[in-house]
Amino acid sequence: MNNGHILKLSDADYFSRSELSKHALDDFMANPFAFFERRKAGIESDKDSEALRFGRFIHTAVLEPERIATEYAVQPAEITRRAGKAWDAFKADNEGKEIVRESDVLLANGIARRLESHGSVRRVMTACPNREFAVVWNEEVSGTTVPMRAKIDFGSSNLAIIGDLKTTMDASPEAFMRDCEAFGYDIQAAVYIAAARAAGKNPTCFAFVVVEKEYPFTPAVYTFDAGSDFIGAGDYAYRNRLKTYVEYLKDDKHPVGWTEHNLTLPPWSKRLKAYNEACEAEAAKQISEITSL
Repeated sequence: MNNGHILKLSDADYFSRSELSKHALDDFMANPFAFFERRKAGIESDKDSEALRFGRFIHTAVLEPERIATEYAVQPAEITRRAGKAWDAFKADNEGKEIVRESDVLLANGIARRLESHGSVRRVMTACPNREFAVVWNEEVSGTTVPMRAKIDFGSSNLAIIGDLKTTMDASPEAFMRDCEAFGYDIQAAVYIAAARAAGKNPTCFAFVVVEKEYPFTPAVYTFDAGSDFIGAGDYAYRNRLKTYVEYLKDDKHPVGWTEHNLTLPPWSKRLKAYNEACEAEAAKQISEITSL
C-alpha cells in the first residue's frame, strides 16, 4: 500500500487539512455525536489551544531551532497584559508570528539544552535529521477509503527510525507506560509506522524522546521494535477504531447523543463501598441478634 506522500507543511497548513488524524480518531471514539456534529459545522477536531501552541514551541526549540527567529516573537516584559494599545501595536509589528512569553523561551531553552546533553537523546537526534514532516495516505477499510494524515516529529534519512518528542511531569519508565496507556501513545506510534509504510518506507524502530517539563528537565529515550507487542497492540486498536468509524459512515448512522442506560455505581466508588460495608454490618448485626435468642 504505497499510496502515501511525505510533505513539509507548516502547522497552519497541516491542521487545515481534512484528512483523519490519530487525534481526530480519539475524538470520534470519545463522542461520535460531538465528532460528527463538529465536522458538519466545520469545526475541526484538531482544535488549537494555548497548551498546544506552547507544545509546538517546545518542539520547534528542540527539533528546528532555526525557525524561532523567523516564526516567533517574544512578548516584551513591559507588556504585562495581552490587551491594550501596547499589545495591539506589538501584535501588528509581528503579524504572522506566534507570540511567546519570555518564561516560555527560558523553559524551552532549558529543555533543549538538557536534551542536547543527554547521550542517548543526542544519538537518536543525530541519526534522525528529518524533522517535523507530514505524511498523507489512504487506508482501505471494509471497501471504504479513509484519507489519513500524521505529522512525525523526527526520522532517519530512510525512515528506518521514526519517533516522537513528549513532554511530561514524570519521565520514569513506570510513569511513561501509564501515560502510554492513558493517552494512547502505542496507537500513535502504530499510526506513524502505518504512515511511513504507506509512503514506501520500512520503519523498524519507533523512539520516544521524553523530557520532564520542570527543572532539571529529566530526559529519557524509550524505543520499540516495529514488531513489538507495544506496536502490535497499538495497531490493533488503530484498525478497530477505523472499522468503527467506517461502520458509522457506511450505515449512515446519525448519533444524537448517548443511548439510554440503566446505570449503577462503579466498583471503585467510595460511596458504594461505604454503603456495602454498612449493609454487611447491619446484616451481621441481625444475624447476631437472631442467633442470641
